Amino acid sequence: FMLSEKSAIHNASVKIPSGIGYETSHQLLLDLRFVSITPSNLSSEIKTKVYQNFQLLPQDLQPLPTNITATSISYSRSDKNVYLAGNEYRSLDIRDVHYVSTNVRSSKLVDGEYFLLLNPDTDRSSLPYSSAYDYNGKMIIAGLSSSNPDSDCDYYNVLFSLGSQFLGNKFDVYVEGELSGWSSTNANRMMYNNKTSCYELPLILKQGFYGYRYVVR
Repeated sequence: FMLSEKSAIHNASVKIPSGIGYETSHQLLLDLRFVSITPSNLSSEIKTKVYQNFQLLPQDLQPLPTNITATSISYSRSDKNVYLAGNEYRSLDIRDVHYVSTNVRSSKLVDGEYFLLLNPDTDRSSLPYSSAYDYNGKMIIAGLSSSNPDSDCDYYNVLFSLGSQFLGNKFDVYVEGELSGWSSTNANRMMYNNKTSCYELPLILKQGFYGYRYVVR
């Protein structure tokens, strides 16, 4: 277990940078104000750690303070704390097999089992900046017409597909998120299909909403 005490008030936001990289990056604005503690040296006693998509950023990418007073630290400046925005999780909505979400190409019922074929995902590095709410790789078990998701929801056979002109067929590619236990193992490693020129992975998933990403090792 963990005990915590509200010793500081924070104000954080993410925005499109105004300088170089505005099409592929986002910027963290963060201000801390201390209400119940009085550190003797804020710069050495207070450590701020930033996670992106549940992963701790390396030390050279941790935010740098731009202004320090006796009771506050600011990490907000137009040319600081800018991070690449191309690694957000993708989303999959399979709360109902009869409700076709944007990335489901088709669904079939075979011998009492549902099989969902997803549209091939593609590289997004050249797309313009966009912002959308997501669950950062988490999964939510839910059905559109279910009052008790844990017992009422069905399982679907889902085929993930990734096509990218930059990868070829020589890499280890994984589908990663809470659905894979946040790890890269043989259970979620994709296989390259020469006929479709895509990396593919079949998974059995319960009805719900899933965040996922592709990891290249």
